[in-house]
Amino acid sequence: MNSTRENWRYERKGSRSDSRQSVRTLFLSEVHKRRPQSIHDLFRAVFPSFIEFIERRLKTRLPDPLQSWSWADRLKHLRLIPENEVRAISRWYGLRGAGSKLLRRELVAWSSRHNLSGDWCHDQALGTLCSWGLNENICWTGAPPGPPGVLNPPGLSQPDLLLGSWREAIDKLEFDLTFSRLSLSQEVLRGNKAEPPKFRLREKKFSFEGPGWNFLEVSKEEWMSHVKRAFELAVASRILGGKQVPHGIRTRLRQEIARYARKRDKELAIAIKRYGLVKHPRHYAKAHGTKDYVKWLVLYQIPPCKSYSKIAKTTHRNRETVRKCVEATARVIELKLRDSRLHAGRTVGSTGTASRRARYREVTPRRKANADK
Repeated sequence: MNSTRENWRYERKGSRSDSRQSVRTLFLSEVHKRRPQSIHDLFRAVFPSFIEFIERRLKTRLPDPLQSWSWADRLKHLRLIPENEVRAISRWYGLRGAGSKLLRRELVAWSSRHNLSGDWCHDQALGTLCSWGLNENICWTGAPPGPPGVLNPPGLSQPDLLLGSWREAIDKLEFDLTFSRLSLSQEVLRGNKAEPPKFRLREKKFSFEGPGWNFLEVSKEEWMSHVKRAFELAVASRILGGKQVPHGIRTRLRQEIARYARKRDKELAIAIKRYGLVKHPRHYAKAHGTKDYVKWLVLYQIPPCKSYSKIAKTTHRNRETVRKCVEATARVIELKLRDSRLHAGRTVGSTGTASRRARYREVTPRRKANADK
């Protein structure tokens, strides 16, 4: 991925657009890298309820009773069920019915603790829970009512095993994104190779073939720059080989580029109308990269949370710049930002005066009502 933006120009319109999915994938990768404790908390707080939910949902496929068995035996039988049946219920909108009430409640509590509200965050959590249950490389220990434990194989630790399943769920999102771009290219460009027609310049004593303009991926200006660069390399190679370059060939190049571009513009207008394409939104300034913005959002959003000022200080940016970039990134991925007054105040063990925001929190009606209970 390009450091400043995703490497495409047009996409299908919708809440699960390719640009949104791409930034979400980056966000989840940063969570894996910078806030692994949220993934460990998912395992401790939600995984036992997830296994019980799977057993209730698929009880006709499992021996009875499983509740008295060890975690290793229970998960061993669970792996005998076809993977597609287990993953079919790994979507948030699919968790319905009385048997899912406990699992839904614990997932919501987990997402609230880590400020990961949103159905797509719940989908990521459920995908990770499925990977844990189906992973044959994990050796489970313990038995109910105690929580499941993990027997670490040589050379690996428990965090490595648990985080790997979160990464697998991200890899699936990246595969879906790549497949979406490829299918769109094949549909719009109408070819198995999903490539635009080549640009060609034919003269009696000179011929040149350059890349075609894929208007789904690059702008017209970017494509023209690529063609001109390739043309100059071809001319230089011809001169070094002792061959002459026809007079006025650059004028002919400009004419052919204009003709080719007009034809592709007409095809683009037809594709926009037929397939409902929209321009990829440019949410980010060129001064920073998408990954920087996503990293700032993770540091601000997920405990231990950092304030805008602390992020600005460590990244040598202006506080207002950090705030605007974090808010813009949250809007892109449809993530509700935490209340800035939460997690405000002194750090544990400090002796300084509480910040103004922390003092404000102490007198809010909600906190006063909770204190009276």
